[in-house]
Amino acid sequence: MFSKYSGLIPISFFIFLVIPFEGVSSVKIQLSKHRGSKSVPTSLKRPVVSDNTTSAFADFGKDLMSEIPHVVKAATNNSDQMTSVDAIYYIGPVTIGAETFQVIYDTGSSLLWVPSTECGSSCDNRQSYSGEFTDLNSQFSLTYGSGPVSGDYVKAPVTLADSSLSSFKMGLATSVGLPGFSYGEYDGLLGLAWPSLNQDPNTPVIVPALYSEGSIPANMFAIYLTPDGSGGELSLGEIDDTRYAGNMTWLSLAQEQWWTVDFIGVKVGDVGVVSTNEKILEAPSSTASLAILDSGTSLIVGPNDSIDLIVAQIAAASNVRIGYDSSSQIYAVSCSDVDKLPSLTFVLADARNGKTYHYTLTGPAYVVSSLSNNSGVCPLALQPGGSSGASSGGGSMDLWILGDPFLRTFYSVYDYENSRVGLAAAYPSAGSVVPGSAMSKSSIRCVIGLSLLSVVVAAFMVI
Repeated sequence: MFSKYSGLIPISFFIFLVIPFEGVSSVKIQLSKHRGSKSVPTSLKRPVVSDNTTSAFADFGKDLMSEIPHVVKAATNNSDQMTSVDAIYYIGPVTIGAETFQVIYDTGSSLLWVPSTECGSSCDNRQSYSGEFTDLNSQFSLTYGSGPVSGDYVKAPVTLADSSLSSFKMGLATSVGLPGFSYGEYDGLLGLAWPSLNQDPNTPVIVPALYSEGSIPANMFAIYLTPDGSGGELSLGEIDDTRYAGNMTWLSLAQEQWWTVDFIGVKVGDVGVVSTNEKILEAPSSTASLAILDSGTSLIVGPNDSIDLIVAQIAAASNVRIGYDSSSQIYAVSCSDVDKLPSLTFVLADARNGKTYHYTLTGPAYVVSSLSNNSGVCPLALQPGGSSGASSGGGSMDLWILGDPFLRTFYSVYDYENSRVGLAAAYPSAGSVVPGSAMSKSSIRCVIGLSLLSVVVAAFMVI
């Protein structure tokens, strides 16, 4: 498996969304599943599961390490259907020239790349682009957490469903150092973040490019993942109000790089566990004040100390035994205990006006039961990503990544025009959204200052 966030996450799972769309009207892309008041403990020593669950957990960790890089199954044709593999990856088609590729769509990166015909053994068994293109005589080099990808910038015709760009700047990879790529089933990545995240900030992102050409009616897209992980829908240029319950809540971005919002803290049940503002949520200080909404991450990832505190409180509140597998860096519980797990609430804030909202997931929503492999061991969708401010060798984590377990609970809208994201409880879902208090102006200034500092630090570590 590979990690996108170099220096931030030593190991993580990723899913990606594809956005084919048609004409000038908005488009909905169907996604389908391929298979299948207690005190907070001050610390948690990650346990190793023992007794009768030792073998099952060891096998589980081994299976994760061996299977995740190549579980993606490509669709057979260029259609509006997208495939979900065990609620971990979502893939779909993009046509470059006359050739169709199965790519991973990702709101946590910004470049479209597929293999070049000059890519050697690292691209064995993957489709490479052999059609016409304009060589831009410049190179790209991306450093993902698990390996590098490099190649040449080119311009070529790109089509998503029936919407086309006659010339779009993208990458043709000549070397792919991602473990398992050559025997995987995906042919590349298509990023849906902001142009500033690209190595060359003049490289466009597909949705704004299509909007500027008049192919979609609004410079935005929305993601709906079914709460059960069986599939979903991706909409371009509109918000589908049949896919969520209650009101849409809007959060102005803290910065235009990833889809990044201000992070206030986390509650387990009614107990605050970590916080960046004790006036809003009384809890120990968090080491990260930003959160990324990332369709390209299969889990919820945070700083080691914060994740440890959260898992410790989950265990204390539910009296459920939680194990930890060091090889896969995954916490897990017995599948029979999933319904005993308490709710998990993320408190996020609008970067402009300081208004806060509480986004609550039920216990089953932060368990990835599809990865149990019939072992009776169900992994929690919570992963330690590194220590805040740690050296690159030890891994550093100065932000939260709210991946697919969060997005399966909340319908999400990504609005380039107004620099904001929208969140509402996905339908049907047991998730809930509750408005909170607003931060004072001094608190907002403090959070913005911390956010900018984190961005500057992270920019040196993340592609």
